[in-house]
Amino acid sequence: MGRFFLTIFLFSLVPLSVSAETRILVIGDSHTTGTFKDGLLAKLDAETDFRTAAYGSCGSSPQHWMGNPKNAFTTRCGYYTRDYAKKSPVPLPVKHLTPDLHELLASDKPDVVVIAMGTNQLANSLGGSESAIADIIGLAKKDGAKCIWVGPPDVGAKAKGAANHAVFYDMLTRTTNRKGCSLVDSRPSTDPADVERVYWVHYSGNAGRSWGTAVGKRVVEIVREIGAAVRASPTPDRAVSGTLNDGVR
Repeated sequence: MGRFFLTIFLFSLVPLSVSAETRILVIGDSHTTGTFKDGLLAKLDAETDFRTAAYGSCGSSPQHWMGNPKNAFTTRCGYYTRDYAKKSPVPLPVKHLTPDLHELLASDKPDVVVIAMGTNQLANSLGGSESAIADIIGLAKKDGAKCIWVGPPDVGAKAKGAANHAVFYDMLTRTTNRKGCSLVDSRPSTDPADVERVYWVHYSGNAGRSWGTAVGKRVVEIVREIGAAVRASPTPDRAVSGTLNDGVR
């Protein structure tokens, strides 16, 4: 029994091979409607075996993506969408209902779900935020996809919810570990001096793009490390390495 457990444990630490095409779904808040997403998608698109679709809803939080009519949220400050073929509607709408992740998972059938959220939760109750984060991670992984969470950037002392920033990250680290979702900490690649607005955090222009590039590099590393188990893979269990957390803090 001990030898069998050791064999399985060691196998789970070996990165699975990534097949010809890994489908990545990115969802996020206003950062994913701005230049952050430009840097992130550029890094993912540079990987020839990746196909990436993205959806951003300005002002959104995890509960808005769960398809519950009580939490339905229509953004009025910007929306972004791009399919696996890199096609977006022209012009992009400013006002749009936040998508239902259930529907995105069914239509896009991703192997990896990247969730770039948290900034809009900083001023909320910690318990409510933790519950919403746990719920959306569970949904993202329900069909065996891997999960990567991109935490909020550094926000500066005067930003809304700044006092909760450190404790929020502690909760986010604990929750992603518990739910088996890799975590990327955005703080080392952001500087509050670059924040566009003091109270509402936006990294625009090159600052947002640089942050997205740094995050994209780490996302690529995580996908390679955990070996996204795509449908074409001969591995029968897509969740073999899905509970590994990359340990980024």
